[in-house]
Amino acid sequence: MLLLPREHILFEHLDVDFVDFRKFVAHMGEQRFSGYIHYHSTHEEALILFKSGNMPGIYYRYGTQTVVGQRAFIKAINEIDQSDRLHSPSEHAVVDLCELSPDKISPLYTLFHNEPVQVGLESELVELPALIHTLHQKTFTGCVRCAQNDRVIACILLNEGELLGGYHLSNRQISTDLSPIIALIEKTDCLIDIYRAKA
Repeated sequence: MLLLPREHILFEHLDVDFVDFRKFVAHMGEQRFSGYIHYHSTHEEALILFKSGNMPGIYYRYGTQTVVGQRAFIKAINEIDQSDRLHSPSEHAVVDLCELSPDKISPLYTLFHNEPVQVGLESELVELPALIHTLHQKTFTGCVRCAQNDRVIACILLNEGELLGGYHLSNRQISTDLSPIIALIEKTDCLIDIYRAKA
């Protein structure tokens, strides 16, 4: 469930037991990073967006619950660390920090600043171009999830009825072409979440 493209990996496989996220991020300066956290025992994954030394957004999916916000994420990390499932070294979570170029982070940045509008739309009932047309003069993000395992497989950013950017996980590229995402939705049992992007 990697929503943001990995560029240059700067820190790989940091053990969460030795990482204080707030202090660590404070030393990041003006650079932009994505953080990728993976729990080996459960294959749960989390994503963090770092920008200008702060943690402006976090996308954390644990089971079927999505949590956005630094405090909620850190609370969840602490709860998991105190549980039995991280006692074995093979089950520890690891953190990768990856540098992102501004042109790739911008189209998806608002994914981390949103409020739900429609969640769990069945893909067979949604024609994406028609849906985008109804969102005229509004900025939305879209998240395409696989209905079978709840994994995020594509993201889109909409503004004034047009697709500004999309990220297709199979080729890990951002594109303004809807065709690959539409084709993916047509052949996969997907759910679509629509969010209103906050300024």
